[in-house]
Amino acid sequence: MVEHSTWFSITRLWGEHPWVTSILIFLPLYLTWIFFLRFIVLPLAPLRVLAWNEALAKPDSSTDVEVAVVGSKVKLPLKNLFKNLSLLGSFHSHPIVLRAWVEMHIDSALEAFQNLPTVESRRTFVALPVFLNGKARSSLTPTDLQNICLRDRWCLFIKGEGGLGKTTLACRLAFWASARDPAERICRDRRMLPILLEPEVGFDVRSDVKTFNRELQGRLQQFLALKYPISENLFERLLRDRRILVILDGLSEMSLKPSPDAARLENPNFPVNALIVTSRDDSIRRDLTIEPQRIDSNHLLSFINSYLVEAGQTQLTDAELFDASRRLANLVSMETGITPLLARLFAEQSVFLQKQNAPLQWLPRTVPDLMLAYLNDVNRNGNETDADDPRQ
Repeated sequence: MVEHSTWFSITRLWGEHPWVTSILIFLPLYLTWIFFLRFIVLPLAPLRVLAWNEALAKPDSSTDVEVAVVGSKVKLPLKNLFKNLSLLGSFHSHPIVLRAWVEMHIDSALEAFQNLPTVESRRTFVALPVFLNGKARSSLTPTDLQNICLRDRWCLFIKGEGGLGKTTLACRLAFWASARDPAERICRDRRMLPILLEPEVGFDVRSDVKTFNRELQGRLQQFLALKYPISENLFERLLRDRRILVILDGLSEMSLKPSPDAARLENPNFPVNALIVTSRDDSIRRDLTIEPQRIDSNHLLSFINSYLVEAGQTQLTDAELFDASRRLANLVSMETGITPLLARLFAEQSVFLQKQNAPLQWLPRTVPDLMLAYLNDVNRNGNETDADDPRQ
């Protein structure tokens, strides 16, 4: 009898005050859904929120409903209506969702990045003196970059002559950006997926924003080996939120054809908010300039020793290391120092001779001999059908 009376009262109230009754009934349900979405689904299953949004974003005319408005029929996209009313759309690009997406894919992305020939050949890294915006540093660490990388939009510019290790340093910054330990990252509050673009990319990186954006999206798709393309909306949010680190290596050697819609930092439509550029000239606006320095006579021995240790080659004795450093110093003028490239090639030749049980007296005595020995070593197992050596 009580249930019948309660139902009668509700139906009577609905008939007399339909809007008030609807609010009283559906508002608690709606608030419960919002609480469930924000405090349960989003923290515990953020990728489920992304999947729901991606499904609702796909166009589907079969779900549209026709509504009569002022004597005419108007189609309402039911998916978009539900997405907006349920507030799912407001959580599509939530930082929790983006972080979960990056964490799910970062291992495969790093593996693909490490297997790039450019990155593979520069795995061994030795910290060297640099200038940061004109101020000398004995070596570069993630801590030196963390204040800059906390900004919503930044560009690190690695400048210098050929052979100073600009690309090697850029690759090291990419590994720092993706490190698990926040203290070892250049951006403490997030991990980033690296994408490398080189001069041989095959298109003009400054031709237009759309081409540039499409190339980046394709590179990430290839890195992750995903079955389905990454949605443009998700990719844009990853770029804007600095979840993707873009490296433009050798910008001064890339084809440049400025246009009104050029892909440059000054363009407000430029999509990349975390950017590293290596170049031999001042051709871009930046927030921090990093200038690697040549190796002087005081750091030559420590460089060769550190390089061999990092590369896992410790066969040389202290006397042999000193002798190798002395021979290297005789190759070039130590007044201006030598480039890390030459020092690295010399160290690798030392290791090669050691593996062959050959005396260190066979080490190259001139820079041309050093380059020739390096090319002979690289092509020792090559075939006549192999392609020419890429740009080093």
